[in-house]
Amino acid sequence: MNKTQIALLGTFAVLVAVWVSSATLPPPPVPAVAPQPAPKAGHTATRTDPRKPRDVTSFDLNEAAERLKARLNAQRQSRGLDRNPFEFGQPRAPRVAPMPVAAAAATTAPAAPVDLPPPFALTGVAEQQKGDAMERTAILTGNGQMYFAKVGDRVVGRYEVTAVGADAVELREMEGGRVVRLGLR
Repeated sequence: MNKTQIALLGTFAVLVAVWVSSATLPPPPVPAVAPQPAPKAGHTATRTDPRKPRDVTSFDLNEAAERLKARLNAQRQSRGLDRNPFEFGQPRAPRVAPMPVAAAAATTAPAAPVDLPPPFALTGVAEQQKGDAMERTAILTGNGQMYFAKVGDRVVGRYEVTAVGADAVELREMEGGRVVRLGLR
């Protein structure tokens, strides 16, 4: 016997062993309900009774997608996942300890007005060559918005841009005339 005959004889022996072992297995259980016929093309089958066994050949992808959407919506509502991860909430107000009565009486004098910084920051400067002159545009961000301002422009109706440098911008308050200088970070 050569190698080819030995390989064929071994393959035949394996096939006979598989056939004999499958003949000795118990028969599969018979379903209590006859399987539903496959839905027609373009027809979406709906599953009415979840206890009925489903024929694997009639699996409808649209039905599965709808069930998945319904389950995800239920989970989203139960967990409160309607938030936007790219929007930040309002910062919490710092807790201030109550002031003793004696100290509160001593500080009844009116406070001097405080100069607050502008509600935005300089994040960049764009330059464009216009003939012999260099025209610069300040890129300001704040309040969840981006502002592009040139010399003479008004920002937020409160500040006027008086100068734009390579790494800084100078703003003048419309009320009071206070000058604020913002530098790149």
